[in-house]
Amino acid sequence: MGLMFYPRGGSAQAIRYLASALSRTGWSADVVCGSLGEPGDRRHAETFFSGLEVSAADYGPAIDAWKQGRDPIAEPVPMHPSYEDRPDVPDRVFAAVAPELEAHLARSWERLLARTAADPPDVLDLGHLTPMHEAAARVLPRTPLVTHLHGTELKMIDRVARLTAIARCLGTDLAGMASRAEEGALQAADELPAGAGLDRPARELYSGTRWAQWRHAEHWVTEMRRWAARSDRLSVTSPNDLTRPAACSGFRATRSTGSRTESTSRALTAAR
Repeated sequence: MGLMFYPRGGSAQAIRYLASALSRTGWSADVVCGSLGEPGDRRHAETFFSGLEVSAADYGPAIDAWKQGRDPIAEPVPMHPSYEDRPDVPDRVFAAVAPELEAHLARSWERLLARTAADPPDVLDLGHLTPMHEAAARVLPRTPLVTHLHGTELKMIDRVARLTAIARCLGTDLAGMASRAEEGALQAADELPAGAGLDRPARELYSGTRWAQWRHAEHWVTEMRRWAARSDRLSVTSPNDLTRPAACSGFRATRSTGSRTESTSRALTAAR
């Protein structure tokens, strides 16, 4: 089971719960993930996933590099990007990460996944759509892949679609909006022409967006859809997510019953 992030939210809890559920059906699970802090810290991978075999990427040096003014995502062990745009954090939103850093992110996970290549797993279960998929395609190309989608990446993909629509109404694209923001050339929402075709929610989104952070959004959405298409199974955390077409285009829901761990366990069994 792979997770680019350090233990900090629902996706890490999902892995822990699912590993326990799978063990009751005769499966064993190892975890490849990010980590922060020292033993005893809940962000520390081996502490959080106690009882499982863990291979972890230590994000501590990347955080230190960020505090010193360097790019944490360009470090030898790169910090993971985020699906949310928040100011003054080391894990900037994917949309603000230059495409050329994708290969660097993938290579860092190739090294960790390569430790499993000598004795490949029956199934690889990856949480979220991340460059871990690119690493897995190179290191474990024949291993069945289940991708566990979470609300965060789906919300980001939805936001990119809405931002793209706004940019088109204003005669440009996301890169153009980013350039306008960096040049101080963006108009205030109440100064936008009435003929722009933006309703009130769109104007509120326009005002509340840090446009300079979304320059590379289209690249990452394209990659996320490609990673989803490579997956043998997609698992979602909520029945509502089955109706989101942005990331799951081309996939048909075959089951929408049971708890999160039960439904994902079925997906793993089907992939097996």
